[in-house]
Order: sequence, then structure tokens, then C-alpha cells
Amino acid sequence: MNPQFFNVTLEKCDYENVILENMVRLIASGEVFFFRQENFPDCQQVLRKLESGDQLKIGAHRLKDGTYWLHWLHHATKGYLESNKNYVFKFSMLCSFVIGMMVVFSGVWVHYLNISSKNNDFSDVIFMAFVTILMLAGFLFHC
Repeated sequence: MNPQFFNVTLEKCDYENVILENMVRLIASGEVFFFRQENFPDCQQVLRKLESGDQLKIGAHRLKDGTYWLHWLHHATKGYLESNKNYVFKFSMLCSFVIGMMVVFSGVWVHYLNISSKNNDFSDVIFMAFVTILMLAGFLFHC
């Protein structure tokens, strides 16, 4: 992530009719910037004050599709937006981590069984079934 700094002229600010809920799209000097409202306290107050033609200073990094992810925004008289650094925790992240750790530990367990026993065909079948069930559960339910 390479942050870039821009001095831009605001063309359009969409914070109500964006595809994803709570997303904001700013179009400024031909560039497109996105951010989530929940990461910026009081962003509604600042966004309502902004008008087309306003000069903004923006810190953002480029996304793969050529748009930018906004880190902060500053206007000389109408205010500024700065991320509160309180990123939203999603329970699915924890579930993915736990499922991944279960797969890793079960792999270590089967490896230990393979080392400690000569007849290990049945343990391999059990392991593959266990891993398959975990992967299907993670894919289907994704918490």
C-alpha cells in the first residue's frame, strides 16, 4: 500500500445512492475515491457541506481497479475527515481463522500418526474426510 496525496477539485460526492451500503464515492479531478462512512466519525456533517468545485486535499492509496481508497480528506474551511482507526470486526474473520487453525493442527496430527505407525491408510482417509468437512462447512456457512 503506497499512500498518495492529492490536491483536487471536487466534482461529485455520492453518499446516499452508492451500490454498497455505507459506502461513499467522491469524484474529484477525474479520480474516483471510495471509503466507508463507519470508519469516519461525523462524516455526514462534512459531506453535506462539500460542494462541486471545492478544493480538497486527500490522502489515499490506489486499488487494483484504478480507483482510490480514501484515508483522509481536508477542506480549508468546511472540515476534515480522518479515519477513526476502529475497523469493524466481523465474526466471519474469527471463524475463518479457527477453521484454518483446525486444518493446520489436524495436518500436524496426521503427520505425527504417519510417523508413529506403519499401517496408516485408515488415518489418511479420516484426515481427508475431516478436512473436506471443515472446508465445506467454512464455504457453506462462512459464519
